[in-house]
Amino acid sequence: MVHDRLVMNGLFIGTFKSTKADTYGLGTEIEPNTFICPDGPEQGQLHYFFDETAIRQLFKGWEFISLVEQSMKYLERGRNFLGYNPFPYTTWCVLVRKKV
Repeated sequence: MVHDRLVMNGLFIGTFKSTKADTYGLGTEIEPNTFICPDGPEQGQLHYFFDETAIRQLFKGWEFISLVEQSMKYLERGRNFLGYNPFPYTTWCVLVRKKV
């Protein structure tokens, strides 16, 4: 886990797929909010999707500096869009500081 690798007061920045993403629910659900990607460059890969509660639970004990849900709404999509999508998905953007 990242927590074990960081020094005290070290920072972690990352993005996590949101349960509001267009790709949420695509593929085979193998456990709650976890899906096997059905096609495209990530075919066969597992993806876990987070809601706010799951993000806060994952970083329980950390100091949140920034927690943002970046939401993308695709008004139009071309054929095989998910295979070449040049734009970010709906994600949680997290900046946290290691505490105890």
